[in-house]
Amino acid sequence: MGITSGTGVRLLLLICFVGHVRLQQSAKDYNYTGNKLMEVHLDRDSHVRVIKNLKDSFLEHWPKVFATGGRVHVVAPSEEYVKVQRNFTEGGMKYKVLNPSHGINTNELEMRGLENNLEMTWEFYNPLSEIDRYVKGIAANHEFVELLQIGQTAEERQILGLRINPGNSSHKVWIDGGFHAREWISPATVTYIVDQLTRNYTNNKDIADGFDWWIVPVANPDGYEYTWTHDRLWRKNRRHSNNTQCVGVDLNRNWDFYWMEVGASSDPCSPVYAGPFAESEPEVRAVRDLILELNSDNSLAIMLTIHSFYQAWMAPWGFKYEIPEDLDEMLAVLKAAVSAVKNTHGMEYKHGQVTEFLRPASGCQDDWGKGVAKIKHSYTVELRDRGRNGFTLPRDQILPTAQETWEGVKAAVRKVVESKKRL
Repeated sequence: MGITSGTGVRLLLLICFVGHVRLQQSAKDYNYTGNKLMEVHLDRDSHVRVIKNLKDSFLEHWPKVFATGGRVHVVAPSEEYVKVQRNFTEGGMKYKVLNPSHGINTNELEMRGLENNLEMTWEFYNPLSEIDRYVKGIAANHEFVELLQIGQTAEERQILGLRINPGNSSHKVWIDGGFHAREWISPATVTYIVDQLTRNYTNNKDIADGFDWWIVPVANPDGYEYTWTHDRLWRKNRRHSNNTQCVGVDLNRNWDFYWMEVGASSDPCSPVYAGPFAESEPEVRAVRDLILELNSDNSLAIMLTIHSFYQAWMAPWGFKYEIPEDLDEMLAVLKAAVSAVKNTHGMEYKHGQVTEFLRPASGCQDDWGKGVAKIKHSYTVELRDRGRNGFTLPRDQILPTAQETWEGVKAAVRKVVESKKRL
């Protein structure tokens, strides 16, 4: 997602080169060896010009608008690194290599098999098969949990979820993760939330009993699986189009709310390809249908869609700069969330309207939630970090990220209910 910042604010940019050939391939592993993650200082306007002159060497980059000031993270492909390094040096730009093979993180990829259906820790990332097994085990072993099979992907995988409602509450909460395949910290965090509501129910009884929780840990199973078997930095689902070798749709550009108007692409090879038409994708339709059913009586109190990375809790609108009439109410919820997050491990998260931080993009879930599903509190949460590791967040950050997010979720849902009681 694009990142912009004002003057004097730290600017973070990940230019994630993966080569045009990468998006064309559908059955070959992508080799990230030698793609260097670099931190670069943009101290002068001339440095911005250097970046602009280099941008055609990269496939994916953000922010789309470059600004002077702060530090920038770029990933230079192995075949372009010498040229990039030369341009940075000749331009008098300070830089250093943070990771010599970005996209390969052996620390991140270490994992172990589950000893039984419920045995999961957050010291490791887990593949789809283990997440699904865990989800099914939670449902089978807790009488207040219902297993949901909300739909099927293009590759015929089940999209699984859980309903957790031990207190028969009428305050519905929606949480989903994993819409973007490469954002592994998202499903890891969502499964941790599930664990706190179930296996750690005794310590979370009040918050568990107080809400009717609807949770989908991996909304894009095909894409997530592909990141484990072929391409770690794959973003989209695995739609195969008839007229192109390019594969996949960006599921967070496919929602039927100002679809394809801004910040999305009609090019199937683009990482932000919005699909052939609005809500063309089975993953989006599955989530859409369930959310609309849940909120048919306006009882869905809050919707949280969990992504990475940027460290921000964000409110609509994201497709335009116009401020919603109830923005102050939404900001109060987000402020409570980021305050709780900071009190957990001291991590600073931003909060505000999406377009305060990112360039406008349409067809996104949070805007659809507010504009179509009429969910007053519809938010996107961007987890750690701000670019140093990006999508390959080391596994020693899984647990603290999940813990602080859980505290933020609790604060947010309590604030929403508190605000409803005042009406």
